[in-house]
Amino acid sequence: MVGNLKNKNENVICCFCGKPFSLKEAVVLSVQINIESEEIQYLFCHKKHLTEKIDKSIILHSDLADIERDGY
Repeated sequence: MVGNLKNKNENVICCFCGKPFSLKEAVVLSVQINIESEEIQYLFCHKKHLTEKIDKSIILHSDLADIERDGY
């Protein structure tokens, strides 16, 4: 990561709810416009919001899988 995000005490904004929270608690999403793009944008979200928004057919990392998803 770049910039002042090296400071893990920094607050970030959840891309789903717009509320600030600690970077330590954030899921960090790396977004590239396409596979050949060299530019990356980082988005942050609460674990619960990501697990609620991702389709149930997508297998999640084990650190996310312990969060209860809708329908389970």
